[in-house]
Amino acid sequence: MRGAGMRAYLDLAIEAMGAALMATMCVIVFLGVFFRYVLGDPLTWTEEIARLCLVWITFLGTYLAYRRSLHISIDVVRKRLSRSAQRIIHLIVLVLVGMFMTMLVIQGAHYSQAFLGSATPLLGVPLGLVYAALPICAALLLITILADFINFLRGRSPAHTDDAKGDVI
Repeated sequence: MRGAGMRAYLDLAIEAMGAALMATMCVIVFLGVFFRYVLGDPLTWTEEIARLCLVWITFLGTYLAYRRSLHISIDVVRKRLSRSAQRIIHLIVLVLVGMFMTMLVIQGAHYSQAFLGSATPLLGVPLGLVYAALPICAALLLITILADFINFLRGRSPAHTDDAKGDVI
């Protein structure tokens, strides 16, 4: 139960970060439109901040979508398979997605580190911090997938939802 509580706090913190970034992005875009079209004096930095927020929102949202089983799934084929075939496909999906997330963590970390010396044109934000969204969120997903894999081997529901029925494909 302790692990489930920690995951809930982590998810809540990530959700709060995503909400704060979304609110920031909405305000910034509104300001950009207002200054450009109403006042006729565009702000040059609004588009850059909005883009940076969108990158992080996208990756944080991907993690939260997986944790809540809101990702895309194709269940037309799965529903026609036997329960044992469904479990085999579920295992294959977990392994393949886990391998992909491992690659994203490794390559994303290299990419992020390579761009720490580069900065955004207007605000000077290190691009490595922007690109860090990829390896950080991929690592969060990998941890969740590993927990799902362990739960699969134990015959339990996935760790990413409390009410999941183990039918993620």
